[in-house]
Amino acid sequence: MGVRWVASLAAVLCVVASVWSQESPPTAVYAWNSDLLEQDDPGKVTASQEPLKAVIMAGARGGTFSGKVCVGSASPLAGLKASATALTGEAGTIAASAVQVRYAVAWGEDVPASRRKPVGLDILLDEPPADVPVTATRAGKGAVAAVWVTVAVPDDAKAGLYRGRLTVEVGGAGTTFQAPIELRVADWTIPDAQQWRTWVELIETPDTLALEYDVPLWSEAHWRMIEQSLRLVGGCGSRSLYVPLICHTNFGNSESMVRWIMKDSDRVEYDFTIFDRYVDTAVKEMGRPKLVVLGVWDIFMVPGGGLWTEDWWSKLSEEQKQGSYFRNLKERGDLRRAIQQEHGNGPPVTVVDPQTKETAAVYLPPLADPRSASLWRPLLTEIRERMRRRGLQDVLMLGMLSDARPTKEEASALHDFGGGLPWASHSHSGKFARGGAAPKLHGIAPIAYDANVWDLRYAPDPSVERPHGWSRPELVVQFDRFHFNSFLPSVLRHMAEFDITGHQRGVGRIGADNWPCVKDQRGRRVGTALDRYPQSMWRNLDMLSYLLAPGPKGPVGTARYEIFRGGIQECEARIAIERALLDDASRSRLGGDLAERCRRHLDERLAVALKGVGSGPSDIKGEQWRYKQHPEAHAEYVASGWQKRTGELFDLAGEVAARLKR
Repeated sequence: MGVRWVASLAAVLCVVASVWSQESPPTAVYAWNSDLLEQDDPGKVTASQEPLKAVIMAGARGGTFSGKVCVGSASPLAGLKASATALTGEAGTIAASAVQVRYAVAWGEDVPASRRKPVGLDILLDEPPADVPVTATRAGKGAVAAVWVTVAVPDDAKAGLYRGRLTVEVGGAGTTFQAPIELRVADWTIPDAQQWRTWVELIETPDTLALEYDVPLWSEAHWRMIEQSLRLVGGCGSRSLYVPLICHTNFGNSESMVRWIMKDSDRVEYDFTIFDRYVDTAVKEMGRPKLVVLGVWDIFMVPGGGLWTEDWWSKLSEEQKQGSYFRNLKERGDLRRAIQQEHGNGPPVTVVDPQTKETAAVYLPPLADPRSASLWRPLLTEIRERMRRRGLQDVLMLGMLSDARPTKEEASALHDFGGGLPWASHSHSGKFARGGAAPKLHGIAPIAYDANVWDLRYAPDPSVERPHGWSRPELVVQFDRFHFNSFLPSVLRHMAEFDITGHQRGVGRIGADNWPCVKDQRGRRVGTALDRYPQSMWRNLDMLSYLLAPGPKGPVGTARYEIFRGGIQECEARIAIERALLDDASRSRLGGDLAERCRRHLDERLAVALKGVGSGPSDIKGEQWRYKQHPEAHAEYVASGWQKRTGELFDLAGEVAARLKR
């Protein structure tokens, strides 16, 4: 009896096991091609059974070019690993060491919406993640990662088609995928990033790195992080450096980069150790700066605390007073007034005890106070001399102007202390009048750098005007507050090109490593380094963008960074062609046929790019893309053969260069 019962139970279990195995097979893993400009969704799995097609890239010597494939499953991905071979062709070989493989996954799910969380598979990891979890999104539920191939084309590579192979393994499923790699190199060399004419400004913020990785400020571990950031900043063509000489500015710095040693009430000395190392590190890792801004003033120094006073509050409606927006403004105004009541409206600087090495923020007299001359004039004089020895004296400016600005007395004092240094401005409205003279702060100090939000002009119709903004002498650039973290890749790809074909030199006030690094007790990201100093917030002028991301061992690039960088390289090809077209002698050497082909291609390229971001013929100002996303237009652009047009652009730049060498 017992034997028959056991046998029956065993039979039932076999049937159940058979049914389970038929209805619930091991979760399949899929791989599919994804266009570089496709914004991959972390939860959307494409259940493709087709072999992977080639990862296709159009490039030129001296540039960096990327392509990608995606892998996904309904279950977590474990054991993801990929490798790429050298690229070979009739023209020669691009070594495997120049072919970088990275892994793009989603990150920043805990970033507050107010801090513009990144979208899609964004962070580019040098090492594969231990596993990729299942994510539920509006598009689906699954585990998805993208494998990026990025090729740094050597300066001596010969033109031609290069082929290689990408292998992707998913260890947990024992699955392997392979995709051909095809890179066509044009017979043109992209200039060294130091020579790029398109203005690009990614701003490095050291405090973010110290907070993110929990390392002491200015420790060797911290400097290694700064070096990594500045290398990435330089790789995008950025050559700006912001050096705060006061504490608690809008860039979120806790300390000034020059430390003060108080000898007695009338005498001070300066410790330039951090200042010197930061500048020298930037020169080494980023490249020689074209702009170094010395932070000597910020909004919290406005006498009386600025706009958000009790009188302003009393005029709001009860409904407005209940909203967090106006309450936050009131709190900032109250904080500024409280600080000024205790310390005055002078700037705080970092004071160091040379014996104990302990530091503290000490408030100095107001800048217009007669006592400030003996404090600030020697400091700025010494900085100018140190920068002169580095050959950088001509790139110095004072900062920061925003919608707030120093008083006339403060501007006059700083003009005197700094030997007439010009100012940098990041604001809503532009400082350069259209066709007018260079602006001056209170009619005293020149404003030489203008990154602004609203006073921008584009040129969507070349038959009307061709401003060639890249060639204007004034340093006027676009400050885009919101697009860099979350807008569509077609916008990131072409933003700089819309500027340089318009009336701007390029794009400024972009955060590099400015991601939300302040965390709550549960480890959730709740704010940026700036959020520690609400008295220094510029309201909706705060720098909320960040093109880098926090990797496990330091800052790393993102999908957005690579897409943006690719657009800058295309700008440089356009500029190389346009410089020849604008010069009578060079245009004559090109000949009528080549000149016409160049002009026609550039005009068509701009029209297709504008259409791809939603700016059609009815958008006579060419700026609709700034206010609204257009996913349908973006999808059409992705499918429009943009890689082919990029290759044609590089080919034309090569033809122009060859013709001018004759």
